[in-house]
Amino acid sequence: MSTIQRPYSDSYLLAYSDEHVLYEIGMLFRTGAVISNHQLKVSGPTAAHAETLANVLVEAFGLHLRNVIDFLFLERPKPTDIVAADFCAPGGWEEARATINATLEVARSRANRELAHLTTDRQSGPLQRRNGMQPHCSWS
Repeated sequence: MSTIQRPYSDSYLLAYSDEHVLYEIGMLFRTGAVISNHQLKVSGPTAAHAETLANVLVEAFGLHLRNVIDFLFLERPKPTDIVAADFCAPGGWEEARATINATLEVARSRANRELAHLTTDRQSGPLQRRNGMQPHCSWS
């Protein structure tokens, strides 16, 4: 368990952001660029390998998106979470930032349910249709 506690020092936050926050934002943009490139053809020794690689790309994008959304909008961070508010004077980030919009809230919720946790909310297309829902796949 980490012994580092809030409020974090400026030097700690600078080093942390240089490594971890920059990585999350960079990976979000890079994976987004890769999966949105319609000319990209994912291949592998078998069709199953190619499908796995395509899924890895979509899942990586979803997880990095979730991490960046939580960094910006997490209301009750755990003691070991680093969030944008840690880089501001108390209350400053909440005052300066916009409210999370519905699209980002849905994306975070889907990433939590469909990527980060095993839940009954994680339903495949056939399960969704059987339960009277249409599969929602706007990020895949």
